[in-house]
Amino acid sequence: MTKKHTVTFLSTAKTYTAYSTSYVKGVVLSVAYAKGSPAISSTATLEITSKDSSGRILGSRTVGSAAFELAPRLAVVNSTNAAIANTAALIPVADELIAVKVSASSATGQAGTFYIYEQL
Repeated sequence: MTKKHTVTFLSTAKTYTAYSTSYVKGVVLSVAYAKGSPAISSTATLEITSKDSSGRILGSRTVGSAAFELAPRLAVVNSTNAAIANTAALIPVADELIAVKVSASSATGQAGTFYIYEQL
């Protein structure tokens, strides 16, 4: 079963963190961004984590100028800590809210909605 969690983002601060309104208790399948008005700056930095444990779901990246959907994954390594080619694991989240942090270079109006898709 797939569940969609919503994080609505509306701020005039340079750095702002918004949280999901429901808890994630499974693995993250994908993260989608829908632009708001005014849109989040295309050069703003985005980071998505689980709120309490700060587990990284989506590392630091620029928001960009268009809506997007990404499928974040964990790298898989062998017993010697070497990456195993063409393998990745879904990101587990254990009963936590999702934190979306956006950092912009200036304090302008920023709006958008992030959707976190979870597999239970």
